[in-house]
Amino acid sequence: MQCKKCGTEIKEGCLFCHNCGEAVQMVPDYEPEFDDLQIRIASAQTKLPNKPTVKQLEEKTEEGIKVLKKVNWKLWGVILLILLGITTFAVSYGTVLKKQEPVALQQTELPEVNKENVNIPRPTFNWPAGQYSFYISVEIFSETDGTIYYTLDGSTPDENAYVYTEPIHLNEGTTVVRAFVMDSDGNSSDISSEVYELEFGAPDKPTIFPESGEYVGEHYIRILVPNDCIAYYTLDGTLPNESSEIYTGEFLMPTGTTTVQVIVKDENGVTSEMSQVTYVCTDADKTVM
Repeated sequence: MQCKKCGTEIKEGCLFCHNCGEAVQMVPDYEPEFDDLQIRIASAQTKLPNKPTVKQLEEKTEEGIKVLKKVNWKLWGVILLILLGITTFAVSYGTVLKKQEPVALQQTELPEVNKENVNIPRPTFNWPAGQYSFYISVEIFSETDGTIYYTLDGSTPDENAYVYTEPIHLNEGTTVVRAFVMDSDGNSSDISSEVYELEFGAPDKPTIFPESGEYVGEHYIRILVPNDCIAYYTLDGTLPNESSEIYTGEFLMPTGTTTVQVIVKDENGVTSEMSQVTYVCTDADKTVM
């Protein structure tokens, strides 16, 4: 203990300070702040809840676990919904991209073809357009290695048209030949077109010698055949055709009454009008008798 006046240490049991003579205070000073603090602490302790029992703690723990389970299920449900939404969006977006892909290819490919600006010469024909009195075979030529497509009815040729591989034999009448060439890169030329008219006039009628009449003895029948024609004849009155006898030279007039009928056919297959004569031939020996 120390003297309150001079601060000198006072031995236990002394009633006065041996330094200054101040009396020693045996009862401590009253401190109201300390008493007030103790009152507040006691009041606060009375307001604290009672300490929970072990059973109460177990019940609270079970309730907490149930709540956590409910929260977990809800959380997993939310996560699943989010994943489902992402998957649906990805599939839909991929489908849209697939549908749009051909359009994108077309938009990028077409300009590349235009940039090349390839000039493919048009095909040509061996026969010029015009009228012909004989058969012709049209040949198509191209300066470019590729495939030649053509039509014969005047329609516009495309890749579904005839493919040219050999000369085209035209028939009688009017034929419009249209053709174009396509190279291995798909570049096409402009279309060439020619109009052909094949009109075959009938050949002249054959001339038969001698003329119709009565004849005695041996006489020979001769047929004058136009150039590039074949003569067919009959002697029994039937109409001649391509199956009839072919005239190769003069022949002996038969005895009796004979009707000679003749046609000729030119190289285009056109048949002439028929010529006809009738002979009455008598044997010379019978005439003398």
